[in-house]
Amino acid sequence: SFDLNPQLILRFAAARTMARPDYTDIVPRVSLNPGALTGSGGDPDVEPFRANQFDVSLEWYPDRETIVAAALYYKDIVSYIVNTTSQEIFPIETETPNLSRCTPAGGSNPDLFNCTFDINRRSNGPGGTNKGIELQVSRPIWGGFGVIGNYTYSDAKSDNGDPIPGNSKHAFNVTGYYERGPISARLSYTYRSKFFIDIDRAAPLNQKATQSLDASGSFPLTDNG
Repeated sequence: SFDLNPQLILRFAAARTMARPDYTDIVPRVSLNPGALTGSGGDPDVEPFRANQFDVSLEWYPDRETIVAAALYYKDIVSYIVNTTSQEIFPIETETPNLSRCTPAGGSNPDLFNCTFDINRRSNGPGGTNKGIELQVSRPIWGGFGVIGNYTYSDAKSDNGDPIPGNSKHAFNVTGYYERGPISARLSYTYRSKFFIDIDRAAPLNQKATQSLDASGSFPLTDNG
């Protein structure tokens, strides 16, 4: 960090980050739905999320209770985790097989078939990039009232053109607050644009834009809270 003057700070940051997969992502197991001929399973060879990232921010502190800041970031995504769908054969016992995907297993049991299942398994995406900007402001207005706001623009792309899970291009939050004496109250609005969740049975699963409005308040009833 560099103090450009008593109220203005320039910061740089670089990091290599890693997030391990969930245990269920790497456990060598499979769960089957014989009725739909679908299933899900883990893969012990799945690699962690990895990224090399760089940030630069400019922060302005005009007084002790105010911050106005802007940051640019770039992430080189080495690997991420996403579902892939493959066809795998498993034996099932049924009296009503789907003959387009099942063949008799032979032997003494006429109800035993080898069936082709669509299996979702965790795998590693090819990598990609994520770059964007973050804006932040926190400012008291008058008489205990104030506002806090932040906005993030995130442009994430994978190397093969597939969407990267969990990335919303736009996200912001605005909070109005009142803090004076023993009284505290907040009203917050949050918005997140649509994002890709994962692959489900060979089809993309997406989440439409979400928004929420939350309120909270507190007042101590005694001197001890």
